[in-house]
Amino acid sequence: MVLDRGQEDDWFVSHLISFLAVSFVVSLVGFVIWELTRRRPVLDLRLFKNRSFAAAAAMIFVYGVQVYAMTVFIPQFMQAFMGYDAELAGMTLAPGAMVMILLMPAVGKLVTRVQARWLAVAGCLASAYAIHFVAMNLDLQIAFRTAATYRALQSLGLALLFIPINTASYVGVPEEKGGEVSGFINLLRNVGGSVGISLVETMVARRTQFHQDELIAHVTPAQQSFRTLTDGLGAQLFHRGLSQPQAARQTLLRIYDATITQATVQSYMDVAWLIAVLCLLTVPVALMLRKNDPKATHVSAE
Repeated sequence: MVLDRGQEDDWFVSHLISFLAVSFVVSLVGFVIWELTRRRPVLDLRLFKNRSFAAAAAMIFVYGVQVYAMTVFIPQFMQAFMGYDAELAGMTLAPGAMVMILLMPAVGKLVTRVQARWLAVAGCLASAYAIHFVAMNLDLQIAFRTAATYRALQSLGLALLFIPINTASYVGVPEEKGGEVSGFINLLRNVGGSVGISLVETMVARRTQFHQDELIAHVTPAQQSFRTLTDGLGAQLFHRGLSQPQAARQTLLRIYDATITQATVQSYMDVAWLIAVLCLLTVPVALMLRKNDPKATHVSAE
């Protein structure tokens, strides 16, 4: 609620958001104290003493952020700027799903021969590169095939991450704690997904305002390029039958719309850059994963 509604309600100006934020902190502290003082806790937080599990937990959280953030990112962009309906925009994700279906079995076999942490490092780098590629090439001329390719490229990294992270999370953990490990990993992935979705919505709104302020500073009569544009566009509209006042008003409206559109596209690029950086920052975390015995791989894909 805080992450989803905070942007809409101006964050802590809202009494509801403030109350929920305080409730979150108090509840989290209370939860940690309670779980650490129970003989049979629901979630054994002592598992985080295990370096490999703690690193895997951090990685699966970032995994959830990037998966769900980009799942929202691409279809939302296509609907907002390319005129796609929800079904067609959603279909841009289909090639990525096919990549996952094809690669998951191969990665499952590969993890029995290669250390999970090296596969995880490769997955982090592949994901960072793919999302960096999106940030560098995002524009208003992309076609359906291009958007689908963006998702397919990202899925290459995702396929290299999921199984190795799950595998590494069990290294050094007592066998009887296997169920708790699975629960933690799934919980953190889902929480990461919620954060990823909220991240896209909040950053797009915030960064759009930032870029809009920057662009508007250059859209003034003091700029020769602005005067040239308004004169040319105004003349075109006048020759199409509009009166001079109507042409002038329509010219300013079109320039304003173009400015807002450009600011929003730049905000989507910023989101992609941030997610790419997050993926890159997980590389040293992946190196913290302990060596596993590939021949005794324990994989949970629940």
